[in-house]
Amino acid sequence: ACQEQFDLQPTSVEQSWLFAELPTREALRLVLEQTTDLRGEDLGADLAFHCALGTVQYGHAVAIDARGERCALELDCREGHIELVVPAIFLATAQLPLLVDPVLTVIPLASTTSYQGQSDLAFDYTRQEFLCVWQRSFSQTDQDVFAQRLGLDQTLVGTPFSLDFTSVSWAKPRVANNGNSDNFLVVAECSNGGVSPFWVGGRIYGNSTGALAQLTLERTGTGGSLSGDCSNPDVGGDPLELGPSYFTVVWEREFNTSDHDIVMRQVTPAGALRASFPTIVDSSFSYESRPSIGKSNGYSYANNFASQYWTIAYQRTFNIGDEDIRASQITWDGQFVSGTNNFNVSSSSLDENRPVASSPTDETVGPRR
Repeated sequence: ACQEQFDLQPTSVEQSWLFAELPTREALRLVLEQTTDLRGEDLGADLAFHCALGTVQYGHAVAIDARGERCALELDCREGHIELVVPAIFLATAQLPLLVDPVLTVIPLASTTSYQGQSDLAFDYTRQEFLCVWQRSFSQTDQDVFAQRLGLDQTLVGTPFSLDFTSVSWAKPRVANNGNSDNFLVVAECSNGGVSPFWVGGRIYGNSTGALAQLTLERTGTGGSLSGDCSNPDVGGDPLELGPSYFTVVWEREFNTSDHDIVMRQVTPAGALRASFPTIVDSSFSYESRPSIGKSNGYSYANNFASQYWTIAYQRTFNIGDEDIRASQITWDGQFVSGTNNFNVSSSSLDENRPVASSPTDETVGPRR
C-alpha cells in the first residue's frame, strides 16, 4: 500500500511516500526514526539540524493527490522522531494515489558560486567557541581565506569574515588555538598567482582583538628562512591556560626536485617568530611530504609542561608506488622528545600516505596516547 522513494540531487534528497490506498480517511501520521549527532532545531513548518560545516534542513513537506491538489504539511521533532501529519480535512476529498513529499536540503556554512573547501576547525575553551576557516576561490590564480565563529552548540556567531582577501593567493588554511591568550593562528600556503615561490603565511585572530596583521612565517630570500618553496603547512596549538606557550607550525620544504624535507617553527601568541631560524624535522635525502601536526599538545590539569607533546606525522617516498609513514614528537617548547625523532610508523611495501596526527589523550585517565 505504500512505496518509499528517494530522488537524489547534489545538494538535496527528496524523500517521498506513495500511498495507493488508505485504510481510513482520518489524519495520516508518519512517524520516522531520527538518528543524528547534529543539533536539531524546530523552525515551525521545517526542521533544521546543525553542525560546524553547516545545516541539513528537513522541510518543504507537501501532500499531493492524483488531481495535483496540494496541502503543505508541518513537521514536528519529538524524542528522536520526526512526525508528518496529513490532515483529515484534506484526505476526505483526496483522490488516490497520494504522495507525501518532504525534502532534505544541505545548507553549507558559506554558500557562494565560488569553489570553497579545505576547511579546518579549532576550539577555544575559555570563550567556548570554535573558529572554522576555509579556502575560497576568487579566481584560478587567487585563493582567499575566510572564517566563521561558532558557538559550543555549532550555532553561527556573527557572519563569515575574510582573513585574506588580497591579490596574494592563500590556500590550504589550517588553524589552532592558544588557551593562555585565547586566540587562534591561521596558516596557509601563499604565492603570487599559484606559482613559485611558495611561502608560509599566517594571521593571528582573537575575538577581542580581531585579526592582527598578516605574517610571513617562512619565505625563501627573507632573513632567517631556508631556501626552496614551502607547501602544505599545518599548525598545532597549546590549550594550557598558563604561559609561556606557543604555536608550532610545520611545512614541507623543497630542497630540490627530488628531495623535500619537513621543517617546523614556533610562533608566539602575539605572532612573533620564537627562533631566528626554523628547525628541520627530517632532512634525509629522501622525499618527505604532507606533514600533519596534532591540533594541540594536550591539556594538563596539573600544569605539567613535561606531559605536553605534539606528534608530527608525514610521508616518505621509498619508491614509486610505495609511500611510508614516519613521525616525530615535539615538546611544548619545540624540542625533540628523546627517542622519538623520525621513527617509522609504517614502512611496508604498500602505498601509505596522507597521515593525520591527533592530539594526546587526557592525562587523568592513564598514559597519554
